[in-house]
Amino acid sequence: MIDRLHSLCPILTGAALVFLPQMAAACEKCFGGAAANSSTTRGIGLAMLALLSITAVVLVGITFFFLYMRKRAKMLASGNYIANEQGVILSLPRRLVENSPG
Repeated sequence: MIDRLHSLCPILTGAALVFLPQMAAACEKCFGGAAANSSTTRGIGLAMLALLSITAVVLVGITFFFLYMRKRAKMLASGNYIANEQGVILSLPRRLVENSPG
């Protein structure tokens, strides 16, 4: 029953937007009516800009974190480095690297 409702929901939403277009129309503030340059419209625009910039900063941070983890994994996979109990990556002495099997 729930699966059937989940599959019907997008169809009903699309039908409502097609047959009731006034539901999909923007209000005069968003559409650019008489109050297009009002302080409310500018405030909404700045709020959207602030939310988009915060989202961009978070996404860039997540990207840099995964790039850092990839670099760290490549260092450990090379066999020239080890990680101690605290997670700090240490370089192996050159004599151990040269004499290692493989």
